[in-house]
Amino acid sequence: MKPTLGQVFGLNSTQDQNFLTIPKADLISTGLVSATTNTPGSLMVAILLKSANYLNTNNQIVNPNIQVTIQQLPEQPIVRRYGAYYRQVSFVINLHKSFNNQIDPDNY
Repeated sequence: MKPTLGQVFGLNSTQDQNFLTIPKADLISTGLVSATTNTPGSLMVAILLKSANYLNTNNQIVNPNIQVTIQQLPEQPIVRRYGAYYRQVSFVINLHKSFNNQIDPDNY
């Protein structure tokens, strides 16, 4: 069975023909503090962390219908940008599809 919205984005996530709705309350488990001032970056990271919690290789072994996996890399190098140092956390997103040269979101 393909993953559900609830498994990937949170139990209260919904969609219709035009909108995907992910309540911030479903992202609190990632450390997000829900506020009217959340930045696009903070929301993207919360969605990435929430998704990675289910879309991983361990779950893919149990459910081969998981065609997207997200893995946080263990290395966290220190990088320098604009004279300041930052810890870089990297993720790999793998798209698993049989022999298709184009990425079509509808195929996942």
